[in-house]
Amino acid sequence: MKRTWWFAMLILFGCDLKGHDVKSSEVKALSTPEVAQMVEKFKRQESQIEMNGCEFLSNGKQFFLGMSVRELVGVLGEYDYFNRGYYVWEASGVVLVDKITEKESLDDRMSILKVYLHSDLDPRDLDDLRHELATKKDVFLFEGIPLDSASSIQSLIERSVYEYDDFGISDRGYSIVKECGDPARKVRYFFSSEGGWNYGGGGHLRFKTEINRKNENLIRYVAVEYQ
Repeated sequence: MKRTWWFAMLILFGCDLKGHDVKSSEVKALSTPEVAQMVEKFKRQESQIEMNGCEFLSNGKQFFLGMSVRELVGVLGEYDYFNRGYYVWEASGVVLVDKITEKESLDDRMSILKVYLHSDLDPRDLDDLRHELATKKDVFLFEGIPLDSASSIQSLIERSVYEYDDFGISDRGYSIVKECGDPARKVRYFFSSEGGWNYGGGGHLRFKTEINRKNENLIRYVAVEYQ
């Protein structure tokens, strides 16, 4: 049933999303009233962030993993602050990570892109993790699927053609790999969210029983990096 709805979505939203350069082959959202409402909200936002496989868009401008901070400033504008290897654009809810150095430099290159959606951190106690408080205040699109701070993994599943079995599932979250035109060049998306498995037993005898196919835990962040 989901696959049928997907083709309807390509017809319904193909024109609506064309203005944001989303390729129809990348759109994995279903045609539902909730999705339509969230996409309309997205189109009215000042900041429009999209993730489509190996390509990312900020208000229609392309950016990629491996770009320098200097190049990214040309796309995203000036970043708000730097914190221990993390460059943060608060208005757009984008956090870029350089894993090599903790020293601020416009020549640093983005190795990981993160969008924080939800945080339970207390800013008074966790100054070193300040970047995790830069949560997205509005909607962004992952392959045409709208996500926001109230979105869970179950939300993603219900709004898209994806099933739980399409993801690699760990205790920390969900991952999926996308090819970049070259079989040797792939990116890995990671959706941080606990509760991926149901467990039996207890204590030292606790064991996984089956995938939790109704995971309502909120998505903490989405991270993308080359595999």
